[in-house]
Amino acid sequence: MLALGIAAAVLATLVPGRPDISADAKKYLDSALDIIEKHSIKRDTDWKKMRQGAYAKAADARTAKDTYQAIQYAVAFLDDHHSDFFPPRDVKEMSQGVTKDTGFMALDCYVIRVAPGGPADKAGLKVGMRILQVNNHTVTDTRSFYREYWDAMDGSDMVLLAIDRKGNQGLFSLTPKSISVDDPPASRLLEGKIGYLAVPQFEGNQRLTLKFANAIQDRIRSLDVPGLKGWIVDLRLNQGGNMWPMLAGLGPLLDHGDLGSFESGSESVKWSCKDGKAMAGSETVVTIKPYRLKHSGLPIAVLTGGMTASSGEAIAISFVGMPNATLIGSPTQGLTTANNFETLSDGAIINLCEAVDADRTGKKYGVPIEPNIRIDPKWALYLSEEDPAIIAAKRWIEGKK
Repeated sequence: MLALGIAAAVLATLVPGRPDISADAKKYLDSALDIIEKHSIKRDTDWKKMRQGAYAKAADARTAKDTYQAIQYAVAFLDDHHSDFFPPRDVKEMSQGVTKDTGFMALDCYVIRVAPGGPADKAGLKVGMRILQVNNHTVTDTRSFYREYWDAMDGSDMVLLAIDRKGNQGLFSLTPKSISVDDPPASRLLEGKIGYLAVPQFEGNQRLTLKFANAIQDRIRSLDVPGLKGWIVDLRLNQGGNMWPMLAGLGPLLDHGDLGSFESGSESVKWSCKDGKAMAGSETVVTIKPYRLKHSGLPIAVLTGGMTASSGEAIAISFVGMPNATLIGSPTQGLTTANNFETLSDGAIINLCEAVDADRTGKKYGVPIEPNIRIDPKWALYLSEEDPAIIAAKRWIEGKK
């Protein structure tokens, strides 16, 4: 650590404009850059070039806050597609599980999720509606929708959507507000014989973590009924966050013991689940009172897609290698790497990618997870009786008699 600090100080004298940075800002920035260089998974990074660029961004920095842009530059320079930087205000919102948003998600311009009680829900937006325009700009696919949507969010206090409702166009005016970033898990019995469980992404403090883990397990308990033939665990909209409450909550469906591992250089840390405990190595991260299935060993179909990311992918990996489980859907996003929160002196966090995920067989990922049964998504049919992924999952479960 001392050597890194000396190197940073020497390099600082070579960067034009660098002397204008205050001593406090310099100390803060160097600390962040040292953490990134020491722990990042991208060992082939040109650290000298990364530091030069960061110092240039912070040439006139007087406070820690003034260096945030430089740290964001350094994180982006890694190009690992998974690391990020969160100022203290964002960290506080994350811990409370809230963010400023309109409360809905769309793919291929179809609404696929509406947060209960959010602006979209109160405006009457429904799953299955097709979005035609955002703030009077026509959208035709996921990329164009989110480009216009985020431009609207950045440029005004209101998002205007033109929606196709069975051939008739309707206008919805949404005003962003602070809402929960996470949905609760959802469940239902399909045809009275298959337990369907959707596990969404999650962020939040310890209280919310335990609430979320117990909510998943409670859903499993409610579906564990006589005559059950199998399970569908839907991870298609799970974009990640904190994997540990997901793991603890899904414990009744998972094998006991090692389910996967984080691989970093010569170090390997296994993750496991047993008796209500989600563990990283020998450390217990989340503990809830365990539920034992009354009907164990039933087939489990795990649904994945291009939105399944990060911790959502780690949960999918946890089912890989189970004799009664299979993955169905489309390839995941490919953020099958592990991050660690590196906290700076003012409470800001570098969410740094530090390891690669591996399954219980030792297979390393770092790339999208390929499902066992490939089904291309049709978001216009999401959660309907014609949803192709659910149809394929039911067919697979029926075939496992």
